[in-house]
Amino acid sequence: MKFRVNKKSGFSCNESPVVIYDHRGVFYYNPNKKGSLFFNLPPGTYITENNLKPSPVVSYSVKTLPTPERKMMKPKKIKIIKGDNPSKCTIFLDKGLIFIDKKLSEKINTPALTFIIFHELGHYYYGGHKFGSPAYYKAEKKCDEFATFQMIRAGFNPSQIYIGSEISLSGNKRKKDNFNLTKKIHSV
Repeated sequence: MKFRVNKKSGFSCNESPVVIYDHRGVFYYNPNKKGSLFFNLPPGTYITENNLKPSPVVSYSVKTLPTPERKMMKPKKIKIIKGDNPSKCTIFLDKGLIFIDKKLSEKINTPALTFIIFHELGHYYYGGHKFGSPAYYKAEKKCDEFATFQMIRAGFNPSQIYIGSEISLSGNKRKKDNFNLTKKIHSV
């Protein structure tokens, strides 16, 4: 069944496993060993063979975001361009531009790509430190937290955030930090 979600929406399913696809491949997977699964989907077009039922949106408890370090105004519209970028992804704050590596953007799933984009948007609030400094790595962690928070707000589920961060983050410490953060997210 192909279906469209126009706004953050909740669903339930009693089948096992639950597999939902989008145009980039597997969008959401859950083995659903408990028999009754409640989850959210953000706006998008999806395909599944599962029998999904509309349900209330799942609310999650998330850590409060760190106090912003910067007082920059985020533009109303951010332009995303693709090309050869050895840094994976770069944001040009003054231009409202995200430059993502084309090969990377073509091979990763939607949760990973969304995590990267939200991480980059986090730099409007955190960063500006010398590369390699302790403050730089703390700012990167804050941007990861920002991405996690924004993905929950958009309708992604903690498991998608974990997988997205595992695929997109470099460095085992950042992956471990984000794993620990997603473990603390619970439905309320």
